[in-house]
Amino acid sequence: MFRRTLPAMALVVAGVTVTMFTLFQVSDHYAEAWEQCLFGKGYRYAVYCHPPSRFWRFQWTEAGILALAAAVLGGLAVRRALRRPG
Repeated sequence: MFRRTLPAMALVVAGVTVTMFTLFQVSDHYAEAWEQCLFGKGYRYAVYCHPPSRFWRFQWTEAGILALAAAVLGGLAVRRALRRPG
């Protein structure tokens, strides 16, 4: 059982790690573009904040992305574990 379970768990953890890293990289890209736009118009200070009305939208969007990634990677891990002879 451990022969199949541990690789599947490792695959899911790796997938979530890659997804989180990608989300952080994308958010940095948009922050830099926004900063360049503000500084190009003469602003010297930028504060990044989101209105409270967007909190749940962001939470559900992130949860959806991570749930989708976990489902895909979990499905691949289960498929791989079931197709192995033994």
